[in-house]
Amino acid sequence: QQCLPLPRASPMPPMLVSNVPGTWAHDTMSRRVREEILQRLLEDNQAELEARGMHEALGKLHELIAELEKPQDHILRPLRDSAPDIEGWQAILDSDDVR
Repeated sequence: QQCLPLPRASPMPPMLVSNVPGTWAHDTMSRRVREEILQRLLEDNQAELEARGMHEALGKLHELIAELEKPQDHILRPLRDSAPDIEGWQAILDSDDVR
C-alpha cells in the first residue's frame, strides 16, 4: 500500500529544525531524546528486552544514545525497514534539508 503525500496548506509554517539553540526542536533532539526519552525507554523496558533475548535491539539503543551524545560526529544513516512509507522517509534523509 502506497502512502500519498499530504495536501499542502498555504502558507506553510516554517520548517522545524533542531540546529537552532533555544528552540523546542533543538532542546528535544540535543537533550530530551537522549537524557529523558531514551533513558526512560531503557529503564522501563530493559529487563523485558533482556528476558526476551533482544540483546541486538538493546545494543542498537545504546549505540543511538552514544551517537546522540556527540551528534556532530555522526550522520543520519539510511533506514532499514519495509514500512509502506519508507521511500518517502528515505527521500527526506537524502535531501539537502537534513544535511
